[in-house]
Amino acid sequence: MQRIRPDIPTLLRKRYRLPVIGEWLSRRRILRRYKRAFGEYPQLDPPRTFNERITHRLLYDRDPRLQIISDKIEVKAFLAQRVPHENIVPLLGQWSDARDIDFEILPDAFVLKPSFACGRTLLVPDKRRLDTALAVRTANNWLKRNYYDWSSEWGYRDLPHRLMAEPFMMNAQGGPAQEISVHIVRGRPGHMFGYLEPRGTPDRKYIALTATGKPLDAFADPNHAQIHRGHARQIEEIRHWREDVVSLALMAAKDFDYMRVDFYLTPEAPRIGELTPYTSAGRENNITREIDLLLGRCWEDGFDLDAHQAERKSAN
Repeated sequence: MQRIRPDIPTLLRKRYRLPVIGEWLSRRRILRRYKRAFGEYPQLDPPRTFNERITHRLLYDRDPRLQIISDKIEVKAFLAQRVPHENIVPLLGQWSDARDIDFEILPDAFVLKPSFACGRTLLVPDKRRLDTALAVRTANNWLKRNYYDWSSEWGYRDLPHRLMAEPFMMNAQGGPAQEISVHIVRGRPGHMFGYLEPRGTPDRKYIALTATGKPLDAFADPNHAQIHRGHARQIEEIRHWREDVVSLALMAAKDFDYMRVDFYLTPEAPRIGELTPYTSAGRENNITREIDLLLGRCWEDGFDLDAHQAERKSAN
């Protein structure tokens, strides 16, 4: 009988889940990744920037609820205790093997993804064009890989490996629904990003706003006016739903030190797709050091982005 040789890379990755030593290895990897991204280790006592605060959570926050909200199936029941059901993206089905998926009963447009990982999604806007054999192979490959072994994001550690399907969120024109992310810090709304193009669009454009809907000046783009002219409908929709998403985000993120609440803007209502505790894994390097420090100040008692902007404008 032929001996099956162990997959050495897989065995090496599993060391991050070993008792005691695994936690130490994961923390060391998080710090090294931060240094590669920014050229220096983070300041953590105390953290000051947005990225340092997310990194601090990765290293030290072991709130058991983080594993509930990192599971994209379990988070729906968690959210149902906090926000109305109509504001949650529904679950169409869940499976432990992609070969068990009955594609015939799924709607014409749906999304397939793993419940235990981030950044792995199969968007199916038209089921008639879906290569189901390829979809099954892709999904079963997801199941073979442990996301925590790669990411070291504690909330994903030891989650059950399941596949899930959700409806494809549409806008009134029949295209992909707009997305908006609201950052809640210590029970207060911080900043928000409204995305102007579908996920996967190269150089995807967005607008950055304060919780009151004012443009966040620190993110001003040289092509700001052109972006606004080319996406007037999308920007109007973001402003239309702003108060609703902020209110819902405050309910969803209640009692957490920090949480990003991700919405789809559908014609009927904004729907929460996910709660994100580890934005960019603490390595958001598409922002300047000034913006990193500014967003980090949202953790300070009494800090208000609108008031800060008004003071800077009056000073200039």
